[in-house]
Order: sequence, then C-alpha cells, then structure tokens
Amino acid sequence: MEQTIIYAYTQDNNVYVGKTKNPNNRRSKHKTRFGNWEYKILDEIPSFKKEDWKPYECAWIQIYKEWGYNVENRNNGGGGPQGFKTEEEKKQNYRQATRNWNKNNPEKIKEYDKKNYYLTREAKSDYRKQYNKQYYLNKKQNANPTT
Repeated sequence: MEQTIIYAYTQDNNVYVGKTKNPNNRRSKHKTRFGNWEYKILDEIPSFKKEDWKPYECAWIQIYKEWGYNVENRNNGGGGPQGFKTEEEKKQNYRQATRNWNKNNPEKIKEYDKKNYYLTREAKSDYRKQYNKQYYLNKKQNANPTT
C-alpha cells in the first residue's frame, strides 16, 4: 500500500519533523547521525502525492513550534532544504564560469594547445600526418645508410 509517514525525531527540547515512504530505512539512516534522538511516527497518509502529505508535515511543524520546541527544520515543511542548489543549477554555474574564464583568458587556451594536452580533430590529423612523414623518412634513411 502506498503511504507517506510523517515522523519526528525529538531530543530534549529539539525536534525535527520529516516524511518518508520507508520508515524502517529512514530510521536506520538517522541512527548514526542523530545518536539518541527519539523517533515517533506522527501520521500515516495513504498517498505519495506532495499535495496530500505536505499539509500534515507543515501542521506538525507548527504544532511543535506552538508547544515551545526548538524546531530543527530549515523551512515550514514540504519543500526540502531551502537555499541549496540542485545538481542542474551547479552544472549551469560551472559551465557559465568556464565560458567566462575561456573568454577572459584566450592566451591560456592557446598555451594549453601548444603543449599538446588538448588537440582538436584537425590538429590531431595534422600531427599524425607530420609524424608519419617523419617516421617513413627516418625508416628510409636507416634502410639505405650512406657511409
């Protein structure tokens, strides 16, 4: 049966309210991280849909705040951590930074190319032709030594 579990970890006056689809897995993951926090199941919602479980999580966070607990959640529930960048945002920022660096440092890119660390397809082809020509010239000279 599909269900979402709203749970709380409490210790002294601190509480963290969260949701999970697999309470046993969630509980075992938090054992090492939270130490001796007490685990409580607050609600069982028969759905995985965010619009179904989010109001419950938000309500429990609000209830614990009203009871005077120090709520450890970074937001009011249901949104995940705020202020953290997704992987896609990180990739976009990295790409943009790389483009800007390449535009501002063209001489560094040329220097990189001169060292043969990075070659374009055309440059590799030219390099191979030049190498093969030199190889066959050396081979011909070694086969017919003039003494």
